[in-house]
Amino acid sequence: MSLNHIQVLAAVREALAQPGAWAQEDTARDASGEPVRPSSPEAVCFCLWGALSLFSAQPGWAGAVAALDRVLVAVQGIGAGIPTWNDTPGRTHAQVLALLDYVIGTEVAIARASWIDPGEPTCGGANSLHEWNDAKERTHAEVLEAFDRVIGEPTT
Repeated sequence: MSLNHIQVLAAVREALAQPGAWAQEDTARDASGEPVRPSSPEAVCFCLWGALSLFSAQPGWAGAVAALDRVLVAVQGIGAGIPTWNDTPGRTHAQVLALLDYVIGTEVAIARASWIDPGEPTCGGANSLHEWNDAKERTHAEVLEAFDRVIGEPTT
């Protein structure tokens, strides 16, 4: 299954959610605390960048990284970077989860406000919601289906 940027962010948050699942200074560690590659089957905890790298093959990976970078630049200033922010002395697991929650919430709100993200395959190359919607007479069901694909959760 292909993941969009919001789904990648949610998957990263899930990977880091449990106590002990987050790390600093190494992209990933095994159960004994030794550094390993994030893709290693022995990896049990990850820094934020390491958790992101687990989803680097997904179409939404670059959008997820860009969304995190936008928030970090706004909060920390230019050049903060995901690894630097993660490894800042005093950074906590709770802060990492709060950042992910904030970015996910913001991206969901943006997607809901625009109904569809032109960067996602859902739009079929359209440059805007209006272009996508006007390409043919859309039914309510088609709009809801596209919305569900972008957001990654069914509308009710």
